[in-house]
Amino acid sequence: MKIGVIGMGFVGGTTAKILESTHKILPYDRYKSQFQDPSVLSNAEIVFLCVPTPMKPSGEIDYSPIHNSLETLVGVTDENKNKPLVVVRSTAVSGTTDKLDEMYPFRFVFNPEFLREKNALEDMMDTNRIIIGANTDEDFETLASVYRPIFPNAHYIKTDRKTAEMVKYAANVMLTG
Repeated sequence: MKIGVIGMGFVGGTTAKILESTHKILPYDRYKSQFQDPSVLSNAEIVFLCVPTPMKPSGEIDYSPIHNSLETLVGVTDENKNKPLVVVRSTAVSGTTDKLDEMYPFRFVFNPEFLREKNALEDMMDTNRIIIGANTDEDFETLASVYRPIFPNAHYIKTDRKTAEMVKYAANVMLTG
């Protein structure tokens, strides 16, 4: 399968490294010179969105990296062609992916990652559960089919997008400090 990855930091880079064993990876990162061609995303069947969501001085989350990435994706996808499934791996509060679904012409799932920056590759290789927040069985199965060849023994947990976002946010809050 042709997999786009937006954001080649520790989450996106690790995701790409693990998935490249069975999929063709199409990387894009506007801040890394070797990955600055967004046109590679035009052929992606699935796009993993792995951009930072930093905190603003006010304490709220800055979603501009997500919106900038989705605008870029809109610009390189053919409006007459099937749109890729967008897999959000960026930290977001519950309900964010549903709002993105209303704003952009893509199907969305939320797939939280539980990676420590210094041990990201090891953490992902040791994956024993994969949470997929999807609002349709088809989207759940599409994403699960990406992971199954790599993680055949993992426990696949299907939930809605809001719950998956809450799981990630709660894990961040509980494991920080």
